[in-house]
Amino acid sequence: MVAIIADEDVFAALFALLDYYKAPRPAEGVNQHNVDLGPARLKWERHSEFVTYTLIRKGLAEPAFSGALHEYFPTDWLAQAGDVITSVLVRIEGRDARADDGLLACLDNWFQAESLSVSAVGELSSLVASDFRLDARGHIRIAIVADAQLNPLQLGRLVQRLLEIEVYKSMAMLSLPVARDAAGRLLDLESRLTSIVQEISDAERSDQETLDSLLAISTEIQNLSTSTSFRFSAAIAYESIVNQRLMWLEESRFHGRQQLSEFMRRRFDPAMRTCQATDKRLSEVSKRATRASTLLRTRVDVAAERQSQALLDSMNARAEQQLRLQETVEGLSVVAISYYAVSLLGYVIAPLADAMSIKKSWLLAGLSPVVIIGVLLMLRATHRRLHRQAAR
Repeated sequence: MVAIIADEDVFAALFALLDYYKAPRPAEGVNQHNVDLGPARLKWERHSEFVTYTLIRKGLAEPAFSGALHEYFPTDWLAQAGDVITSVLVRIEGRDARADDGLLACLDNWFQAESLSVSAVGELSSLVASDFRLDARGHIRIAIVADAQLNPLQLGRLVQRLLEIEVYKSMAMLSLPVARDAAGRLLDLESRLTSIVQEISDAERSDQETLDSLLAISTEIQNLSTSTSFRFSAAIAYESIVNQRLMWLEESRFHGRQQLSEFMRRRFDPAMRTCQATDKRLSEVSKRATRASTLLRTRVDVAAERQSQALLDSMNARAEQQLRLQETVEGLSVVAISYYAVSLLGYVIAPLADAMSIKKSWLLAGLSPVVIIGVLLMLRATHRRLHRQAAR
């Protein structure tokens, strides 16, 4: 079985393989296709991110895990089909009457002893073994020693679960290089963000320069989050499937050997924890950048309030000066108005004063206080009327 991340046209490679063997093509838009190619039977499945090609042949290849089944793929076909995520060889043997020591010796001969995992699965005494290492040809090898009581349906489910464990494990592991790259970039972003937070408290630092730096970092964080979110989310989903399939195996220990689930906990789980930690760290850095933006906004708001208060104080001072100037002008206006009013009244009353033998100077002296008081009362009445209109 090979799992491939295909190009945009996921059917192109399938049609090429079927045409090579002159096998019938599937209907458009199908997600799986089973067909007899002659030397082997092909099962093709389309998943969300990848497609799988599974070749099934009766009989045992010798020597074990020779990879002869892959020779049924045309020359250079895999290179044109897309990026191969994983290639798995599954060997199924009957347990027969072989002793456990003989089985373990055979498994030790097939796999690397230091990473070999062996589990008894289900209620029967079938065994599953793998070292999850790539062989010289780039294949992952899995051996199944099936109990005689295991029917074809049970055996098919077991094979399907083992293949799914390997495929979804490989797909989940695609997030590990992304996490490592993101972790290096986050280290630089965290350092720069720390410097910016310190600059916010520096009164001599220009707010515009700090804002430009913060916007640049926020943009990088957002771009990094966008480019990694799908991969990390997919890894969580794939990890869940792997753990579910392991649980369905219902493993039990076989002669003290490491189980498949133990291998996963030692090798697979740390990688997934790394991805999850990086994703969480990215989220925390994004929150720190948001808090830094809030702090900078607060600093700018406080500075703006200070400027506004200073401007209001300045406006109040100018208004008070204008009021004093206006009062001064009003005082001069009273004198000027009174002067002209007295002069006019003097001309009007002058004939009467002559008839009464009153000197003009005495006449003007008598009129002046009356006119001045009248002008003051008129100005005060005008002020009261303007105040009432403003109050409305």
